[in-house]
Amino acid sequence: MIEKIQLDGVGPEGLAKDEASLEDLGEELAVLQRAISASKRSALVIIDGWECVGKGKLLSRLVRDLDPKHYRVELFEAPTSRERAHTFLWRYMRAAPDRGELVFFDRSQYYEMLRALEEDAATYEGYLADIRFFERLLVRDGTLIMKFFLHQTRADLAKRVAKRRDQLAAETTPAARQELVTNALPLAYYEDHLAHYDRVLSATNFDWAPWQVLNTRH
Repeated sequence: MIEKIQLDGVGPEGLAKDEASLEDLGEELAVLQRAISASKRSALVIIDGWECVGKGKLLSRLVRDLDPKHYRVELFEAPTSRERAHTFLWRYMRAAPDRGELVFFDRSQYYEMLRALEEDAATYEGYLADIRFFERLLVRDGTLIMKFFLHQTRADLAKRVAKRRDQLAAETTPAARQELVTNALPLAYYEDHLAHYDRVLSATNFDWAPWQVLNTRH
């Protein structure tokens, strides 16, 4: 799925969609927000992708025209000890949109699955079955799901990792050191990560919740 994407001609603003297209998407989300608020349905927008790819930047542009009273942004990082005491879907189910609400997931229920390069087949299939159940349940209950995966070339990933490394150079906290390690791994094993991401997206490109792959450029 990802490997078929051509990264040529990506605009200097960073996303394959140009500035006007992103403005259009933001306006469409504003219209959607008003519609779901009136109908008491809900919408979930998932933003996931490579590390250092600009998920936060995209989110800030998408929510610019939204009414802050009727949307939430949920950021998911490594699970806490309390979250690890539950099924991996627990924290995502708790954050799912209420009726009449628009919710953005910065990272998502794919967090564990995308990072599970070395998991055995049974664990991988378990993630897949649980995610399919979760998304199908939301859709049956009236939730519209939009999934965006931010993709980048190895060269652009290297630039972003180097830039973030320079930004963290003066920090000595455990969190900063861990972020450096987390960011560097996909770069060191880019082809392995690319093949894994392609496998995950192909397996979870459901008719009721398809993926859209956005190409990025540093």
